[in-house]
Amino acid sequence: MAKQVWIGLFGLTIPEKNEVLEGCDYAYVNALSVAISKEEFISKVKLSCQKLQFLVDEIEDVEPFSQRIKNYKTNADMYQLAEQAKSKNEVMFGTFHGSEG
Repeated sequence: MAKQVWIGLFGLTIPEKNEVLEGCDYAYVNALSVAISKEEFISKVKLSCQKLQFLVDEIEDVEPFSQRIKNYKTNADMYQLAEQAKSKNEVMFGTFHGSEG
């Protein structure tokens, strides 16, 4: 199986002392990365979240990016993140949507 860009929506619990999303208890974010499988993609995103001190709570809508753009209108930012994920071979995050309590 060839590597491809994957995308998924991740729900994150934010510890109190997190400076990245200060004041938020919870956040949702689209993540993109190159992977061979859904399992590898999820594993890479979880590791990146752990490095940022986020706890992955929910995972939704994981699929190859090529499938996403066939089925849904996708904004230009996601295309840019997909290209960056491919060229840098890193996990890329979209806009974090945070909430309190």
